[in-house]
Amino acid sequence: LRCLFPCGFIVFFLFYGVIKEIRVLLLVWVVFVIVILVVELIVAIITTVYVLSIVGPFTPASLTLLPFWIIYLLMLCLVIYGVLVVYSHYQNLRDGVTDDSAAPPPGAYPPGTAAPPPGYELKDPPPIV
Repeated sequence: LRCLFPCGFIVFFLFYGVIKEIRVLLLVWVVFVIVILVVELIVAIITTVYVLSIVGPFTPASLTLLPFWIIYLLMLCLVIYGVLVVYSHYQNLRDGVTDDSAAPPPGAYPPGTAAPPPGYELKDPPPIV
């Protein structure tokens, strides 16, 4: 299922939403991917139960499912991480955080001094050492 829809149609929503800063499209992608993950997990569990009912639970043939589950769980972790990244970007757009350029560059202040919050105007900026 992941190869049919998200690789084409739904990824367009993600890219377009990120480029144009349309947060609803990011949320559509997050919800769609979560639904796909749940369906894939159900299919994987049903397939595993079916195969184990045919070959038996502790046979050499049942060990062929082990690499499948290892790869599947690694892919699941990566996709969940991607969903969290996109949802974090959605929250930034919702809260109005679109650009971090207001923050000072690294090394702009001497060690031990706190940088002012973004948008705060300094009358006399500290010298760069």
